[in-house]
Amino acid sequence: MAILMVGRSSKYTGNYVMHQTLSTYYYLMKPSLAPSKVMDVFIKAAEYMEIPVRRTDDEPLQKLFMLVRSELNLDLKNIKQEQAKFWKQHPALVKTELLVQAQLTREFAALSPSLQSDFKRILETAPRLLEELMKVTD
Repeated sequence: MAILMVGRSSKYTGNYVMHQTLSTYYYLMKPSLAPSKVMDVFIKAAEYMEIPVRRTDDEPLQKLFMLVRSELNLDLKNIKQEQAKFWKQHPALVKTELLVQAQLTREFAALSPSLQSDFKRILETAPRLLEELMKVTD
């Protein structure tokens, strides 16, 4: 029933991806975009901006950051500034990127129970978003 409702909404495409996400992907995906920046585009999906960020997430996200920070595109020469810049992003973007990196680095066992449901939601949405991202690059 939920899929049916989503499918009829003018907010979503036929692939159950938000129109805002497609617009963002088309705007950000340029032929000159470095491959290392594709993750930055992927996580800017409108679906991920709706992920709740709780105050109780702060400490678990800090711990997760320490586990996956080597995988983030941070300039090691200016690591303090880069870390500050990372944390100044929209909280939902920070949370999404850290949870995606947890999957990619197999650090998801370290997730707190409060992050588990958000992690599951991100993984369930990812295939549709990646498919649309690949269509944009054609």
